[in-house]
Amino acid sequence: MQRRVVRERLGFAPDEMPGGHLVALSRPGELAERLDAYTAQLSA
Repeated sequence: MQRRVVRERLGFAPDEMPGGHLVALSRPGELAERLDAYTAQLSA
């Protein structure tokens, strides 16, 4: 349901990664890399 809501209300597909509800605890390194990549895209 949340995927559909994001597409309909925000107009983009959500970026997902495995790790359950606490991705910051289960995959902190991968999450940090992804957030760094988002920041780099905004700066470009």
